[in-house]
Amino acid sequence: MKRVFVCALSVFWAVSCGGTNAIDSGDTVTPGIEVAAEDLSTHAAAEICARLDDCCASEDYEWFLGPYTSDERNMDLVASLGANPEWSQETCASFLKPAMENTWVGSWLIALEEGLLEYDQAAVSECILDLRETDCGEPLREALLDSRCFGYFPPNGGEQQRSIFQRSANSGETCAPIADGFGALYYGSCDPETSFCCVDTEYGCDPFPTANQRGSCVSASPVGEECNSMPMQLCVTGAECIDGVCIKLSYEELSVGSTCYDTDTLELLGYCKDSWCDMFGSAVCEPMAMTGEQCAADWECATNWCDLEAAMCIEHPICTDKD
Repeated sequence: MKRVFVCALSVFWAVSCGGTNAIDSGDTVTPGIEVAAEDLSTHAAAEICARLDDCCASEDYEWFLGPYTSDERNMDLVASLGANPEWSQETCASFLKPAMENTWVGSWLIALEEGLLEYDQAAVSECILDLRETDCGEPLREALLDSRCFGYFPPNGGEQQRSIFQRSANSGETCAPIADGFGALYYGSCDPETSFCCVDTEYGCDPFPTANQRGSCVSASPVGEECNSMPMQLCVTGAECIDGVCIKLSYEELSVGSTCYDTDTLELLGYCKDSWCDMFGSAVCEPMAMTGEQCAADWECATNWCDLEAAMCIEHPICTDKD
């Protein structure tokens, strides 16, 4: 089955089969054995593709690899695959390693080599074990997409951060923008709870930094203090600049029928528990549709899968059992 991967894009400045058989090669690790930073992408790709092989049919690989194959930074890699590649554990690993390096993990590793951040071996081990030990189906899908570990899409900020790299640089220390979503780009290798990475120009901090630039950490504004887009003065991670003041982002748990979206300020007001936020309709948390009920998108379904041709919720078919 072929499926276009759809991502819900975060707005504003915020930017888990049975079995544990990772492939038997030097590309995997045994619990308790450390993974060197220079081998991170090799190990991560091998572990991910081993679990895809455990639980997923060849065509299911497209669900996970879609963001990488559609990323223009991987254009040469995709061209080398040829038309309609037949995915396997081996082809997956050989593609995914450089694809990860071309996209989100590459500039983290460069900053690490320069001593601008730290590498968390324990977090890497935990991420790998989570992949190995989780069951097929929804648990594995969640682990594969976990943005705190090896997921393509970046975390939302605040308490949601990449766990495998630690940023502790504060005001006055050298920093590098990180090409892993808007949050990593602007906070860079600075501690996002205290500082952001300012690439200085004659007009102030560069509002369009790139990962090849270097700057200095400057203090970010805490909740309740002033912020600005030009000259740039960011809020600490987890806060948003609204009308020139840093406001803490809301992660309040909301129930069915609660207002979840402010149509005037275009803000999400919290998280719809066991429901979904109809941002472009009622602006309230709507109940999840059950199997066989009408839908227009995956997030409307309790199964998290909408058959778009039939406009109906069906059981999730991806990586549930490759047989």
